[in-house]
Amino acid sequence: MNVISARSPFEIIINETGQTGSKVELFIWNKGTTEPSTATYVMSENIASATQTETNYNISPYILEYINQIAVNYSASFIIEQNTDWCFARVKRYKNVSGTFTLLNNILYVGVNGYTEVNQGLNYDIAQSQDYCLLGNSSNNTYKIQYSSLIPYYNFLCVSSLYNDYRITYYSAAGAVLSTSTFLSGTTASYFNYRLPLAYGTSAYCQIEDDITGTLYTIYTEKLEECKYTPVVCSYVNKLGGWQQLTMFKAQTNKVDIQGSKYNLMPSNINYNVYQGQNKSFNINGKQTITCNTGWVYENYNNFITELMLSDTILINNKPAIIKTQSLQYKTDLLDKNINFTLEFEYSNNLLNNVI
Repeated sequence: MNVISARSPFEIIINETGQTGSKVELFIWNKGTTEPSTATYVMSENIASATQTETNYNISPYILEYINQIAVNYSASFIIEQNTDWCFARVKRYKNVSGTFTLLNNILYVGVNGYTEVNQGLNYDIAQSQDYCLLGNSSNNTYKIQYSSLIPYYNFLCVSSLYNDYRITYYSAAGAVLSTSTFLSGTTASYFNYRLPLAYGTSAYCQIEDDITGTLYTIYTEKLEECKYTPVVCSYVNKLGGWQQLTMFKAQTNKVDIQGSKYNLMPSNINYNVYQGQNKSFNINGKQTITCNTGWVYENYNNFITELMLSDTILINNKPAIIKTQSLQYKTDLLDKNINFTLEFEYSNNLLNNVI
């Protein structure tokens, strides 16, 4: 599986001996629709000179046009993700020798709304040439979740085959199996994006497994019951392009900011109405902000909060929002002892409906 993190550049490079130029045909579509018979985009370029023959094409912006992650649909069981949350991209590379185009290769990619870091280098493949990819961090990532709240999940990309089944198994803290579910089994080769809930009953951790490798990922959860405050559920698209949820357990502060334009009024006549006033506000509207606290969390939450701050899609209690907190001081168990984070969000909608 070739996965493109489309928020970062993905370069198609063509540098063949004797080429005078090159061409790329890009076919993009979503699952549930038919692969286009003609190229969605065609890009071509001539070489700069006889000594500078390399040609480059960044296809990420075109892929992002077909990805639209908006809403979260929580479920206690595994379900298939919305098709608009990811897409397919087929790339055909051609070399051009004096007007004659020769097909070099034909590669199918999966596009997600993720990004890579500079230190990961050019065109970093998050799937690492595997037939599966968890769109979330499974390395020491214990989740603290509200016991009775919406169950968090990770997106899981995979390719089905006749010889491999995928399943998720939930375990108690003592290691006893609580439940095992096969969510994809023996079918012809096809791509899927599943939502896999990270908790089941009183489970302490879950494992994503297949018949060939065995355990692919292990994710730990810690269920808490907050009795004093009303927890806030923050959902966002993480670095790998999958939905992720964080529960803000402690105190929250809600605030409304009102804005408008104030103008002086001209009295209707010299014997004016004293109740009319000499100035008035126009175009009044408001924004609601919320400040919330995670409660005591683990050191690995530094990574979660960083990805949240870099996310372009955030929901607070299923309402669209943007994060107003613009800096993060990394906290450690050694220096800070007890770790918690306070974050401020602004809901993306005005209080007064002025949508045209």
